[in-house]
Amino acid sequence: MKRFFVLFAVAAVFAMGCTTFTASGLGQAPSGSNYTTVGKFDRVIWVNEFLGTSAGAKIFNISSDATDSAISNVIADEVKKQGGTAAINITIAHRASIIDIIFNSLTFHLWAPAEIDISGTVIK
Repeated sequence: MKRFFVLFAVAAVFAMGCTTFTASGLGQAPSGSNYTTVGKFDRVIWVNEFLGTSAGAKIFNISSDATDSAISNVIADEVKKQGGTAAINITIAHRASIIDIIFNSLTFHLWAPAEIDISGTVIK
């Protein structure tokens, strides 16, 4: 019985690193289909959120919009860097690794670090 409990606990710890929210197919493109693909991008950023769980719900939604400007800045930087005018086929994955979850637990859910993976296609 003790062996079963230990195996279950180890499996639960590894499963906790799979917390993910993904939104794909996002973008803002000019009307029509007369555009040229300039390039693709894939960036991972680390964000600090507060009063909640990593990559999850926040108490009173205090920092629920903490990632908004970070995401839009990454997309704008990539469009500018590649000389494009817009981005399409954007995928945003908000996840918490096991390390993020451990930090969140150690701070009693005051600090909720997470990672955001942003990828997409730059067009002109």
